[in-house]
Amino acid sequence: MLRSKASMKQMNSTESDNYLNWSSTQEGVFFSGQNAGVLIVLIAGNYLDRFNRKWTIAISISLVVISNIVVPLLSHKAFLFGIFGRLLVGIADMLLQISSSSMITRWFPPKERPFAIGLITGGRQIGSVTIFFLGGYLCYHSTWQVNFYLSSAIAGGVLVIWVLLSADEPKGQLCINSVDGYDNFKTLACHNLGNNMS
Repeated sequence: MLRSKASMKQMNSTESDNYLNWSSTQEGVFFSGQNAGVLIVLIAGNYLDRFNRKWTIAISISLVVISNIVVPLLSHKAFLFGIFGRLLVGIADMLLQISSSSMITRWFPPKERPFAIGLITGGRQIGSVTIFFLGGYLCYHSTWQVNFYLSSAIAGGVLVIWVLLSADEPKGQLCINSVDGYDNFKTLACHNLGNNMS
């Protein structure tokens, strides 16, 4: 993905299209761009709980889709496009973390919240481990851009499923569409809360 200027001169134009002619400083700034995006959202973190968690997470996933298209498509044209893509990833990451944590408090009683947080964290780690192995394989047999396009496609599929099936609170979920069903859900939550406090 990244090559020095000297090695770039030794390659033909077709081969060099798969590499970015960036300096070491630019590479460092690129990789730190996600952290900068995280800091931007931390400033507004206190206000995010006022918005609908379902759509905030949907926006987060949408930013991931956009970022994974911008980086491979435009980074070779201008370094700032790469930085822009990494900033979007950082913003999306914090939107997802803050909104999902807020959503957990509305879906899970206190006794079950550690499990829900562990499930989310474990899923992120499984995804990271998987992409390291799959990404290396794709880079070896294809180009680095394929990793980004594949990630964008997967995120796009998750976005569709999320918008169709998720809800900000249990009473808005399609599978809990009756009053009796929602009352049973609340009764179970209160029962678990009572067991936790006893």
